[in-house]
Amino acid sequence: MCGRFTLIKPEEIMEIFHIEGYPLKLEASYNIAPSQQVPIIFFDEETSKASCELMTWGLVPPWSKEPKTKYSTINARIETITSKPSFKKLVGQHNCIIPTNGYYEWQQTSDGKEPMFIGFKDAPLFGLAGLWDEWQSHETGQILRTFTIITLPSSGPVASIHTRMPGIIMPDQTLDWITPHPWTDKQVETLLEHQPYDKLHPYQVSKLVNSPRNNDPSLVERVV
Repeated sequence: MCGRFTLIKPEEIMEIFHIEGYPLKLEASYNIAPSQQVPIIFFDEETSKASCELMTWGLVPPWSKEPKTKYSTINARIETITSKPSFKKLVGQHNCIIPTNGYYEWQQTSDGKEPMFIGFKDAPLFGLAGLWDEWQSHETGQILRTFTIITLPSSGPVASIHTRMPGIIMPDQTLDWITPHPWTDKQVETLLEHQPYDKLHPYQVSKLVNSPRNNDPSLVERVV
């Protein structure tokens, strides 16, 4: 699964993902957790280009009675995204990208669970594959946009840390992923399974990351 990640260099989103008119002023975040708002890249139907806006982590489907997220909706398993009611209508229509410099996973050891930071060497900005949706209050008209991160069986260096990992989308694949068109299960699997997971660079970090209240550069420093 993917339950925490970073956005260390948000100022690079516009250039790396080719976003025009990027309006967000963001600070670096070293410990993004579910229910927080995150800049998400999606296809803007009005401009037919990639756009970016803040969305809440934890997908809320349109039929939900309340704008509350459940822990189970922060991730969507690749094996079931085209069959589960919350996700199946989104695939190919509401694909999105979550910009990040890396994510955290907890490895079970003889001393308990140890947090690992997983990204590419030197932490360049890349994308996690996701789906987004829009919920609207029948009473107030309030609109809430939310997202989930797609996960798949782990491979490469992550396989020894955890059984699941988030799907990766590289910046040059942005429009291929977010532009609406029909996707088959096989097409989604092929794209997400053939990414440079073997180049991911995991290392152990401080247990301070266990609390979302902690958010500073020390969280991504190697401890071993």
